[in-house]
Amino acid sequence: MIRPFYRNYRNGEFIRFYKDSIEILESFASKGKTKQLAYEKLLQHHQALNDAFLKVSGSSITKQIEALDDARDMSINGIQHVIVGYTNHFTPKTKEAAETLLADLKRYGTGIARNSYQQQTTILESICADWQQIPKLVKAVEQLQLHPWLSHMKATNEKFAAQYLNRVEDIAKNDKDSLLKLRAEATEDHWDLLRRLDALVLLDTPGDYVALQKRLDTLIKTYNQTVEMRGRGNTDVAELPNVDTSNIADEDLDANGTNRIDEKED
Repeated sequence: MIRPFYRNYRNGEFIRFYKDSIEILESFASKGKTKQLAYEKLLQHHQALNDAFLKVSGSSITKQIEALDDARDMSINGIQHVIVGYTNHFTPKTKEAAETLLADLKRYGTGIARNSYQQQTTILESICADWQQIPKLVKAVEQLQLHPWLSHMKATNEKFAAQYLNRVEDIAKNDKDSLLKLRAEATEDHWDLLRRLDALVLLDTPGDYVALQKRLDTLIKTYNQTVEMRGRGNTDVAELPNVDTSNIADEDLDANGTNRIDEKED
């Protein structure tokens, strides 16, 4: 089990993280695989968080966010199509460069543009950083002359991230005390569910709960990576109460809060 950086998630990140967690739980529940994992409280928090979003749903920023999201979707989809085309190129160097970049993109799974807002933001940030810093990827980008595509995607993604956070931060400005209380309650119940899931995994013969935990761990890794890239300690909710995680044995976790056994199994 991985520890979410609850306190370090910005308000928008926290709300999206909670929503994404609920969606994963509901996908398993629809298959009858979470009968022993009651999560009614999380559903209640989910509704409350949705209500909070409605406070700014009429904001003029909304259309800007949608337009920027569409633009970055077209960028990453366009880059993928161009690269796939070049994998059939008659020039060995060009073909090799395309295969190198395609292999790197596959690390993020299929349908990058279909990820949640925050997940896609993190993925695109990672791609842009790697393709501008890792020598073999930099060389491949140069070989395929993808600089205009990459620059456009990076700029669009950065604009989207800024606009998206501005929108959700309006929630805190409108009703900061209410949001902080909601975050504290939602955090406590979310962590409680992760602890119960960890216990069920130990008794899970069919492997249903193991699969669920891995899905949630992947989600948590994505959001924690966002915090790490930004730098720990830079949080807009520093006063959020701590959640007790003392009953998770430190010797079972590495420095990132990752269960070592699960890491070996991945």
